[in-house]
Amino acid sequence: MRIAFCFAVMLGLSTFSSFGVAQEKSVKNLNLPQHGCSFAGNFEQAKHITGLADSLKSSGVFYYSCQHGVIWKTAAPITEAIIFKKNQTAFLLQGDTLKPLKSRPMKVLGRLLNSLIGGDVETLSELFSVSASEITDTENVTLMPRKQNLKRGLKQIELEYPLAASVDQKWVAISMLSRRDELTSIRATVVSVLDEVEAELELDLNLMLKQCTSIEALGHLACEQLFSSGNSSAQAKGS
Repeated sequence: MRIAFCFAVMLGLSTFSSFGVAQEKSVKNLNLPQHGCSFAGNFEQAKHITGLADSLKSSGVFYYSCQHGVIWKTAAPITEAIIFKKNQTAFLLQGDTLKPLKSRPMKVLGRLLNSLIGGDVETLSELFSVSASEITDTENVTLMPRKQNLKRGLKQIELEYPLAASVDQKWVAISMLSRRDELTSIRATVVSVLDEVEAELELDLNLMLKQCTSIEALGHLACEQLFSSGNSSAQAKGS
């Protein structure tokens, strides 16, 4: 049930108000936030389900590596981490128990989250068509899925983030509306840019691991799994 809760909160989102007139725009022309190759931050999530008076809320921390993937660690109301690697493998970490997540939806979710957090316009342009509008100092973007496997579970994604003029503000609001009209909202705020080098430059593995483990709330095991080679689990109970 814990894993069901975590992913229920990640797949859905509240829609933004309509700002101005949306215009068709290539994803490749979007000014998606770029925070370097290695960064960490906090997130808050809320899922709104028809028939429930209160939304399901959670919060936690995340770490992103442009070469290896994302650690998404929920701290409340439960504690668990999901590691989405760039090689499209995923793992659930509960305490010191690490379990592989092998289903196709998990692979799709991992690719999607890596792209959204990392501002990967190439992958997003492959997966979505886009319309965008600007208001004041933020950009509001609607992503419509192109591929059938995404359309089966997802109606649209909406993004809101600061424009280049507001580079001191490092946040992105991600909204997903499911085919069941369940709405989930995520606001991710970058609080620590650990390395600003370009993604194509090969970084020292030990340095990246040290950067990751410097975020105490993540825990060593999650970082070790993210940077482990191949598809196998790092040493852990239950793996």
